[in-house]
Amino acid sequence: MQLTTDTEDRVDESASVAYYAIRLTRYDVHEGYMPDGRSGNDNGRTQGGSNAEIVIADAFVKGIKRIDYSTAYQAMIKDAEVPPIDAQKEGRGGISDYNIKGYVSLAFERSASRTLEYSYDDFAIAELARSHGRTADYRKYIRRANNWTNLWDSSTRDGSVNGLIL
Repeated sequence: MQLTTDTEDRVDESASVAYYAIRLTRYDVHEGYMPDGRSGNDNGRTQGGSNAEIVIADAFVKGIKRIDYSTAYQAMIKDAEVPPIDAQKEGRGGISDYNIKGYVSLAFERSASRTLEYSYDDFAIAELARSHGRTADYRKYIRRANNWTNLWDSSTRDGSVNGLIL
């Protein structure tokens, strides 16, 4: 498959808008967080991150219109800042650690994978913040997007491979 910018080959924008609108409705009206692992019409156990941020940023860079990016941005910030009551089902578990220490500590399950995911999520927030002129937020989240480096051990060597995420 070859990537193209021809409108004929793009994803059906109406279907995409519906997909994102459902996520924002879950945040805005129902659960208070954008869903990450929907199962049986309920938030299922999350994989550790809150990757709805990536989905929203992806929609924006693809130019998908008719999405309430203001509400989406609020939801992204909530995921990044407000510890969930049930981290198995929504939000970012260990977010207080991540925001203070720069990584999710071993006090929380899936600490390394969460740190990596949250760094990627924060990059998505930073990109949306930058595109909307939110300079202070951009700086904050682009800095946090580098938190994955707090797990990097450059002294680990294995043959020709240097470095390891610990």
